[in-house]
Amino acid sequence: MSQRAALPGLCRFVLSADASALVRCRAERLVPRRLAEELVGDEPLDIEVDLVLDKKVFCTLRSSKAIFDAAPEHGDFRSQQFIFAIKVRDLPRDSHFAFRLRPPSTDACPKGMHRGVLALFNDRGVLRQGRRLVALLPDDEASGEHPVQAQQTSDSNEAAVRWLEAAAMPGARARAHRLSEALRLEEALELKRRGWIPTSSVPECEDAFAGEVQEALESSGMAWLSIQLPEFQHPVIFAESQYGQDIEIPSGVLAASRSKDVDQQDLDALKGAQWLLRSMRPDPAAATSSVPSGLTGQGRSFKSFLDPGAALEHPALLKSLRLGRSSRAAMFKDRDARPSADELRRLAELVRRPRRQLSSEEKDLLFRFRWSLTDQPGALTKFLHAVDWSHVEERNHAIELLGHWSPVDIDDALELLSKDFQGLREVRHHAVQRLQNASDADLQLYLLQLVQALRYEPPNEATMESEAEGGRSGEALAGFLIRRAVSCPSLATLLYWYVVAEIDEGESGGHFDMVRQRLLEALRSSQEAKATRHLLEQQERLRKKLLWSLQVAKAGKRDRIEKKIERFRQALVATDPPAGEDSFQELDLVHGLKEGIPLPVDPSVSLVGILPEQCFLLKSAMSPGVLACQVRPSSNPQGQRSLKRVMVKEGDDLRQDQLVLQLIILMDSILKRYGLDLQLTPYQVIALSRNDGLIDFVPDSSNLSKVLKEHNGDIQQFFRAHHPADAGFKGQNKGDDASGAWCAQNSYGIKAEVLENFVRSCAGYCVITYILGIGDRHLDNLMVTKDGKLFHIDFGFILGKDPKPFPPPMRICKEMVEGMGGNPSPGYQSFKSKCCQAFKILRRHSKLIINLLYLMTDSGIKDICSDPQFAILKVEQKFQAVMDDEQAEEHFLNLIDESVSALLPVLLELGHKISIAMQWQVHADGQSCSAADSQAEEDFRKAVLQLAVMGGGWPADFKWRLRHILLEGRCQAKTVCAEAPKPIETEIDFYHTSSRARSSGATHQALLGLGEMTGIPLFKARADVYRSEGPSVVLSNASITQSRDCFAFRGANSSLALRLAPDGLGVSARQLVIEQPARWAALRPRSAPRRFAVFGLPANTGRATTAKVGEGPYTEFLGSFEYAAAGPAAQAFELPSTMVQGLRLVFSGPEWGESYICLYRVKVFEESGTVCSGRRVAAVLPRL
Repeated sequence: MSQRAALPGLCRFVLSADASALVRCRAERLVPRRLAEELVGDEPLDIEVDLVLDKKVFCTLRSSKAIFDAAPEHGDFRSQQFIFAIKVRDLPRDSHFAFRLRPPSTDACPKGMHRGVLALFNDRGVLRQGRRLVALLPDDEASGEHPVQAQQTSDSNEAAVRWLEAAAMPGARARAHRLSEALRLEEALELKRRGWIPTSSVPECEDAFAGEVQEALESSGMAWLSIQLPEFQHPVIFAESQYGQDIEIPSGVLAASRSKDVDQQDLDALKGAQWLLRSMRPDPAAATSSVPSGLTGQGRSFKSFLDPGAALEHPALLKSLRLGRSSRAAMFKDRDARPSADELRRLAELVRRPRRQLSSEEKDLLFRFRWSLTDQPGALTKFLHAVDWSHVEERNHAIELLGHWSPVDIDDALELLSKDFQGLREVRHHAVQRLQNASDADLQLYLLQLVQALRYEPPNEATMESEAEGGRSGEALAGFLIRRAVSCPSLATLLYWYVVAEIDEGESGGHFDMVRQRLLEALRSSQEAKATRHLLEQQERLRKKLLWSLQVAKAGKRDRIEKKIERFRQALVATDPPAGEDSFQELDLVHGLKEGIPLPVDPSVSLVGILPEQCFLLKSAMSPGVLACQVRPSSNPQGQRSLKRVMVKEGDDLRQDQLVLQLIILMDSILKRYGLDLQLTPYQVIALSRNDGLIDFVPDSSNLSKVLKEHNGDIQQFFRAHHPADAGFKGQNKGDDASGAWCAQNSYGIKAEVLENFVRSCAGYCVITYILGIGDRHLDNLMVTKDGKLFHIDFGFILGKDPKPFPPPMRICKEMVEGMGGNPSPGYQSFKSKCCQAFKILRRHSKLIINLLYLMTDSGIKDICSDPQFAILKVEQKFQAVMDDEQAEEHFLNLIDESVSALLPVLLELGHKISIAMQWQVHADGQSCSAADSQAEEDFRKAVLQLAVMGGGWPADFKWRLRHILLEGRCQAKTVCAEAPKPIETEIDFYHTSSRARSSGATHQALLGLGEMTGIPLFKARADVYRSEGPSVVLSNASITQSRDCFAFRGANSSLALRLAPDGLGVSARQLVIEQPARWAALRPRSAPRRFAVFGLPANTGRATTAKVGEGPYTEFLGSFEYAAAGPAAQAFELPSTMVQGLRLVFSGPEWGESYICLYRVKVFEESGTVCSGRRVAAVLPRL
């Protein structure tokens, strides 16, 4: 049989229940030869084989006088074939062969019986295949015991090892261990022969292994029978027979006998995945298209499983590489090794890419040519990833090599501080030594990640005395940061609060608290340090005072916002601390502080007072407070005071916003280093804990949605209103700036500096938000200042996360393009040029950005920690490391065009406007509802009108009617709720109602049942989504809870029958209301109904015995209707005035893309009118 090469990452199995080959074996030889000659001689040799199933002998076969042939080596004799009348698929787990050899005996030299047992399945349930050795143990036939009873184990090889181990002779335990290892080597060599494990790079080792096996067998002192079992194309896993839908593959690829190899045409049928993609029940007419000709006959069942360990390197290959590397490391044989041209190319690619995962071959390549890479600083991290740190000799050699390597950049030093090198003290000290040369300003750029790297250092990394010695090569990271913070107050402020924000973490919180205590202790060393410590204590008092003020303001949850603001201002003015709170005593924020307190959010300025009359609370769920702060420069106590607004927020984790803004500041500094100033506005955010923090306000800024609303959708009008062009403006040049040549003809009456700021800031934020994958971008979180600087806020979704489907690569709306002057304008061309410049510059520093994100993977930030490996990989893909600069520029220009022309963001923006405008205020009694204000209602009307004009898949007649309603009349949502009629009491007519749908597929039903029984969140949530309730759920008065709250049914002409009155009586049903979840909140919005007909059961009519449409009792046709998916959640349909005692709704079938219809609520009314249901308003719509 042809060998199969091992494919990394792909592992295929065959279930024993699908293998229909007969059970058979072939006895080939006896080993070793010396014992075989003594055992057999020249007389006939009888071999008996029992097939034992569940401890009972199924069948016994006997050989036909096999004669030992002394000419061949290793005790070969004429092979004997044993075939049993049972198939592999019928074997139980406890199946084994029992061999009995009855050698000839003479009176002078009698010979007893030898027995051996071979289990067909190993302890992992894998069917044994190929060549196997069976130990033949001598047995006393006089005992009269059955062979199976006499052998107390299912494997005689294990019995042989135990027998040697228990023997009363010197070195018995060593001989037993040697025999056990030899049997394992024999299995590995057999797997190699079959091609199931890769070939070793040291072939002489395999010959040595075979020799070791032979010597161990001879020293055991017992005979061994070599058995050949059937060979399959794939491993066979034990499984009970299942009656389900299987995938068919060509016959002949499984259970091939040794005498007949699989034909090459059969193997070609397995190439590619097209046969795996066939339907579960293949169409006979299409069978010839899915497999090669000649292979469309009967096939065999094949199933594929995902093996988590299949992508790992094989232990045999790892061991061979380990042997080769250890010898080279010991003798320094690779010092003079020089790579070839192909190896140089591969090494350069490995060093350039930011990926950390390396294969065994790549690690071996880096280690072999390590001496030739010592002059490349960026190659150090790759080499250290290739080192086996568990190997003492290789570890010492790598540490020694650190002194010969060129000094690394800060980018690589940050990687050496990551969790990949956790516990490697020498490597981490080497990285800290590189950070010694960084300035305080540079350290502040990376300080957030350096604090996160502290979690990977042991708590007792260095004593306080050793860390106080500055500039030492063995200084730990914590001691280095503390030493630098003592001499820099702004650095000490950031370090203190970064550490405090991590103290609440469960695992590493104690370590961060220890660093905080050591920092405060180090701030006692000098007078300047004591002053810094005092300022930190003042910041703690300030934080507690602000949090207490917020809690006082929010004490009355149902109070109006005006009353909360009044309490907030009173709490800020108060100087007497509450009971048990003396920490902010003598902290007078209104009449002025005795000494300024550096703001934690911006240590460059100090707080000297607060203006309470200008402080307020924002109207939102968290009710954050906005402080009007009087500040002065921290470096100049006599400096001029200015007003600064700061938001204090409680109940929200600001660390994700803090991370994004820190990366924006870093990228801005990188771009400015290359002379590219994109006028970014990275406001400051600092998390004081995982539950509160401070946010800096940007003055003179408004969100883009408000600007467009107040200036007729034109950003340029906003700029002209605040910065009109000078009357004598002729034009100016700005050096190499292509868009700097603004003149009266192309400045649109706006100052050139303002237009330039807008173009540059748009370019900068487009590139940065694309790289960081910032989502949920709408016009309410895009801000613009009066001097033209655009910036983003609210970074709740990053690294590719977005609540909206199919987001564009970056957020560029048409209003932004028009603000630059339109597509053909110089401003827009300059925008694209600056985008490409910024992207190419940041690509050169991709390693730094990725290393900074990698250090945050254990920080607890939600969008990183949910799937850190995938998040980092997505950022790596954004940089397109395989492209050169020209290809990257072309790629980014295509992304810009794709984002500008995207239609879906426009529709989603309209949906966002609708959701903002529809802020209905419902009283507690639920009997009245009103619009939030007239402006919100007007915004809603305009948004829906615009959506109706654009389309969106609505029927043309519906669009015309909706436009007529919105243009001619106003929605009467203010008064209709009080006039809502009471629905008719209804019951289900089960006889004429379709049965509820069930999930298709036995596997899916089993998973849903598992979720119901076990309560596992993943399966339970899926069960809640896909499980259908009975039809009575549509009559419930409870609000819709989404999951498990609907009646699902399949097929065309499915129906729901409702009984409205007793037999013989009737009611006048004038209105039918169907309520579904809102489209933006529904889990399965495509399962909504669409077209349906209504039939009535006339009065004085008995119950029928047929369920055909339009027949039996429901004979009166009342009309055809359509539920509009783009309409309100609850929709009412007028019925003709007639007396009926029941209604039957017949649905044409699922028409929105799902395979079923999910019906939530149905109500029938005797009067016409608009019906209020909770927060959903049902408007009466005409029949379409």
